[in-house]
Amino acid sequence: MQLVSATQFFATAERGSTSAWYRAIKRVGLKHFRYHDLRHVWASWHVQSGTPLFALQELAGWETERMVRRYAHLSGEHLAPHAERMAENLGTFWAAPGNDNKKPSDDTAA
Repeated sequence: MQLVSATQFFATAERGSTSAWYRAIKRVGLKHFRYHDLRHVWASWHVQSGTPLFALQELAGWETERMVRRYAHLSGEHLAPHAERMAENLGTFWAAPGNDNKKPSDDTAA
């Protein structure tokens, strides 16, 4: 089986079924919906399912990071482990003997 990028797939599918596509969207009453919009749905679902952005960039065939960053806001799950690790580190720091549970901002407050 030969793998093709999403760019190749969607471009080929769009060229091959234009008339059928427009008949179908007219029949169901969709307005202002392009075949290319499915590519955005596809990419959004990938991000929401946890696909890393660099992997999505390769899957979609985008040459620049700028294109894939359009979907970055859809998922913050990849940030959670990093935020939790920092929260644990700060909790350990504040609870350490000799820190008197002072937060860094306590020393700099006027």
